[in-house]
Amino acid sequence: MMRFKQCAALVIASLVGGAALAQDCSDKNWKACKGKPWVIGNSMDTPLGDKWWPNKLWGAGDEAGSTNWYKKPEVVQRALSEAKTGKVYRLGRPYTSTMPTFGDRKFVLRIPGGPTGGPFGANVLVYNDEFLATEIGQVGTQFDGLAHIGVAVGSTADKAEMRFYNGFTQAEMDGSTGLKKLGIEKLHPINARGILIDVAGLKGVEDHVAARVFLRDANRIRAGVDHPDIGTLRLGLQERRPVRRRHAHRVGVGAQDEARARGQRNRVVDASDRQH
Repeated sequence: MMRFKQCAALVIASLVGGAALAQDCSDKNWKACKGKPWVIGNSMDTPLGDKWWPNKLWGAGDEAGSTNWYKKPEVVQRALSEAKTGKVYRLGRPYTSTMPTFGDRKFVLRIPGGPTGGPFGANVLVYNDEFLATEIGQVGTQFDGLAHIGVAVGSTADKAEMRFYNGFTQAEMDGSTGLKKLGIEKLHPINARGILIDVAGLKGVEDHVAARVFLRDANRIRAGVDHPDIGTLRLGLQERRPVRRRHAHRVGVGAQDEARARGQRNRVVDASDRQH
């Protein structure tokens, strides 16, 4: 009789444990993630919450996203009118073999010969060419297009349910020689007012984790920033992490990041920030 009671207790405990597990927020059960920081809206149509397509501003079929703002003459004119000194700042960094990269990606540049060709003709022309072997994504200064990040809203094996900007699917975009949709060439030239948010300078942040915690909690920095403005962040990574392969492999702030930054958090995010 005692063994029967023990077995029954084990079965009940297993059922309860299984029910609790089924409610956990995970990639297998993303509908249970409602209320998480990354979820938008009240429904769980997708792992991010509400459906994000069609785009409410630019409509179904749009492939240019927020760069549509920079087709507006008033946006460009405002940017030009605010230039006072005409000074130019370089935001990118030189491409070198020691620059930060993602994972095991490489940047290999060679100049074949010296000069590569020539001399030719009566004017004795010579020239240099280059040989480059690399991936252009997540290597040094680079620009993520709208087809870079998507979300699997159905079966993880179903390309027709892998959704990107404006609802375009992986199946619609696939092409062996380039994307059929959301290619970077669909974006418009960008001319707009830039706003620099110097996180490292403002708070003296000592590492990028604390800086990310600050940014996650500091939604108020959006105040006074219009949609057409270009927001630029300085986190100080270049100064603190000059060694190759220090590229962040994760997105967002996790529990370990929270614990690591806890000692700085009260200093990084405090009431005085509301004045900035």
